Amino acid sequence: MDREREPGDEDFATPAEPERPRGFERVDTAVSPVVVADSVPLATGQWGVVAVDDAEYVEAELVETSEIPEYTDTGTGSIRWRPPGNPLVGWLALLAAIALCVVTGIAVDLGARFEYQTAWIVAWVGIGVSIIPIGAGLTAAILNLGRVPGIIATVVGVFANPWILLQVLRLLEV
Repeated sequence: MDREREPGDEDFATPAEPERPRGFERVDTAVSPVVVADSVPLATGQWGVVAVDDAEYVEAELVETSEIPEYTDTGTGSIRWRPPGNPLVGWLALLAAIALCVVTGIAVDLGARFEYQTAWIVAWVGIGVSIIPIGAGLTAAILNLGRVPGIIATVVGVFANPWILLQVLRLLEV
């Protein structure tokens, strides 16, 4: 009767670990591996499955990092890791959004004091200034140059725009 072989049996063969080149010693660690390599076709029985015989050709480097790596497509079919950029752009966009809120507040205050000509000019300045936090916030969010403050700056920049604010208030008018 045929029975399945188990690791304790004498005739059970375990695959030998492939020889590693010098400088590639095995490291036991709890860090997840990040594989940065060009895509190469492997001759496998099924697409997407690496055969045991091909395992000696796959190399990985362990990278300790507290951030999730971001990968960019270089257009050549290979993907490269790109670290996040300087978050200064996102914070400057948020600062511009706060300045836009101040300008819009001044325009509303001037309108409430019946200084319509000055309020009209300041409101148009606010509309023009709103381009800065929206554009810089979108740039920061897309290019990962302070993504969270960039998204906040974009949302604040849109809703603090005097024209959009006026349209929202007209919709809420009873």
